[in-house]
Amino acid sequence: MPRHVQGEFREPDFPKYQPMTFNELWLMLREMGERNKEWEKQSKEREKESKERQKQSEKRHKEFLETEKWFREFMSEQERFNREHKKEMRKLQNLFTSQWGRLVESLVEGDLIRLLNERGIPVQNIIENYKGNYRGTSYEFDIIAENGPAVVFVEVKTTLRPDDVQHYLCKLRNIKTWMPRFGDGVIYGAMAYLKASAGSEKMAENKGLFVIRATGDSARIINQAGFQPVAF
Repeated sequence: MPRHVQGEFREPDFPKYQPMTFNELWLMLREMGERNKEWEKQSKEREKESKERQKQSEKRHKEFLETEKWFREFMSEQERFNREHKKEMRKLQNLFTSQWGRLVESLVEGDLIRLLNERGIPVQNIIENYKGNYRGTSYEFDIIAENGPAVVFVEVKTTLRPDDVQHYLCKLRNIKTWMPRFGDGVIYGAMAYLKASAGSEKMAENKGLFVIRATGDSARIINQAGFQPVAF
């Protein structure tokens, strides 16, 4: 082995170039081709995904616009319905007030006293729309027909229902507590109506109430012959 002399230039040892064989070159080119194909595949997939996202975004935007349009139309229709509903409610309220008022007027102007007198209740005076309050409890009676010890409290309904009968019976049981001035009197109950549902008129009679039905411009008591009213 030659000795290294100080100051003498020594050429570095470089690896010797090894030329590629045909197979190595072919494998390298094939690998590059496969990588290029994979890149193109991924690029196409990314492009496809981008188009799909764009498509979905456009679809959602279209759905949003359609929903917004539907909502505006719905609100417009709802407002129109509410206006029409209010009109119908006003008509019904006016009809109710008119029918109820005519029935009360008919009873107050003479039918009630005559009808009760014919049934052996000698009332002479009528109080209309009586209201009061007892220890924080408000109460109201449509008509009170009285004459000394005998007092008839009348509830007026355009349509009489079973719940109305039950509610009115509770009111009748509290009269002497609410109005002590009637404490020594004989309290009777009556229900007047234009229409009745679910056999409520029979129910009222079975509970001992006078049942008064409006007929045209007048009214009549429809309790069976021999009916005995319950005193509350």
